[in-house]
Amino acid sequence: PSILPLVLVCLIGFAAHKEHAGLITHTAALDLLCRIVHQYDLLFKRLAADLLALLARREEVIAELLAMNGLGRLVGQLPSGDPALTQSLLRVVCYLASDSAALTEIYQTGTIPVLLSLIASALKDWPSPGSNPALTSSKVIDMQLVCTALTRIAEDNELAYNIRQCNGITLLGKLLLLPGTSHGPQTDS
Repeated sequence: PSILPLVLVCLIGFAAHKEHAGLITHTAALDLLCRIVHQYDLLFKRLAADLLALLARREEVIAELLAMNGLGRLVGQLPSGDPALTQSLLRVVCYLASDSAALTEIYQTGTIPVLLSLIASALKDWPSPGSNPALTSSKVIDMQLVCTALTRIAEDNELAYNIRQCNGITLLGKLLLLPGTSHGPQTDS
């Protein structure tokens, strides 16, 4: 347990360099990272998700994750309750959503309802209309990543229809109209 975080940090350093990232993108390594995200303690999950987010920038990693049902395993961890882990997992989803081969997998794994539940959770946590707090910075980043993923997903007509069926347009509209957001109505204080 004391060596694993050090190994993951070293691998994150390797993944940051294009010429070294190919050395750690084998199916067995990706499977192990997905297993860490799914089963290990929070510290290990964060590091593994950070590494997956770096690796998912590569097309061959996206193909491997899809082949091994990695998307379903990662989406199953959302919402995680930990902002850093959630953001890393959402980054992986964003990279996967940009790949046209992943669209079927996105539909089959129920990724759209999970993403929209994150928006609904942010809306539910919002205080009463009389108060004027802003979203926390981690929630803002979460919502940016969710909206990025939904934008990429909505490029497919069938998945755009699925977003509408899951009440996504209403949720996104409510998110835009929150007081204290850059576009929402401002209240006098």
